[in-house]
Amino acid sequence: MISSFLRIGAFTVLLMFIVGFAIPSVESLIVMEVDGNGANGSPVAINGTIYGSEYLAEAFNQSFFFQSRPSATDYNFSYSGVNNYTIDNANFTNQTEYYLQEFMAQNPGINVSQIPYTQITFSGSGVDPDVPYSAAMIELPRVAASLTILMKNRTYAYYNQTLGAMLGQNEVQNFPYFGSMIVNVIQVDFMILQIIEEKYGSSFIS
Repeated sequence: MISSFLRIGAFTVLLMFIVGFAIPSVESLIVMEVDGNGANGSPVAINGTIYGSEYLAEAFNQSFFFQSRPSATDYNFSYSGVNNYTIDNANFTNQTEYYLQEFMAQNPGINVSQIPYTQITFSGSGVDPDVPYSAAMIELPRVAASLTILMKNRTYAYYNQTLGAMLGQNEVQNFPYFGSMIVNVIQVDFMILQIIEEKYGSSFIS
C-alpha cells in the first residue's frame, strides 16, 4: 500500500515538473529563438533606451504625432477595459461627441463622414495601438505640417512623403483576406520621435 502511494506521488511530482516547468521552458526557448522581440513584449528602443512597447498605446499629444484611439484608462498600463455603455446611454453620447469635436479641432477641414468611428470611441482594451489606415491618412497633413515647423530643415512636401512612406511600411491587414487595413501608430510615432531626437537630442524625449 505504501509503495503504491509512493509511486503515485513520484508520478504526480514528475508530471507536475514536465507540465509545469519543462514544457513551458522549452516553449519559451523556442519562442525566444523564433521571435525574441515579440516574446519580450516588442519593446521600442531609441539609442538603446526602451521607451515603450508596440503593443501598448501611449499618449502622444503633440500635433506632430499621430493619435491612438481614445483610452478609457488614460493609457494606464496597470489595468485595461472600458465602461460598458449602451448606445443610447447619455454618457456614451457625450463621450463620443467630445472625442468627435476634439478630432475635428485637431484636423480642421475634415468632414464628419470621413472620421472612422475608431477615432472617437474607446477600444476594448483601452490601450489599442492600431488605427485604420484611413484614419492615419486623415491625420497625415496635420502631422506633416507640424513636423515641418518643428524641424525647420525640410519642406512640407518632404515630410508629407516621408510620413506617408512610414504609414505604408507599417500598414497591415487585421484579418487575412477579409480584414481592413490598419496601422500601428505607436511604431510610426516612435519613428518620428527618433527623427526629432537626431536633431534635438535625447533631452527632447525625456
